[in-house]
Amino acid sequence: MVRFKNRYLILSVRAKDGRFYESIGPGLAAAIKSSVQLQHGDEFLEAAAPSLQVAYHHHIAGVAIVRIGRAQHVKVLSSCLKLSLVDYKGVIVKLLKLTGQCTGLLELQR
Repeated sequence: MVRFKNRYLILSVRAKDGRFYESIGPGLAAAIKSSVQLQHGDEFLEAAAPSLQVAYHHHIAGVAIVRIGRAQHVKVLSSCLKLSLVDYKGVIVKLLKLTGQCTGLLELQR
């Protein structure tokens, strides 16, 4: 059996004031990386950085898809859930789904 090498974190990223900000999407990757560095240190950030990618973000739906390697997904998830600011805007982050396949992601884009 072949194991999946990546995990996909499907996150709900909403602004605390209820508005829709387009600037949350481009700043989300940098905010996740800084949160990982703050929570787990430089060594873990260097290990997780090659596979850490914000694959999709929709600012109106408030959905973000983060791709991460299988070995680092637990610590990156904990850092994502501790996010409180993205581009100086307060956000609330919740985990919607954790998956190892891209096929489940097509349901969210419809």
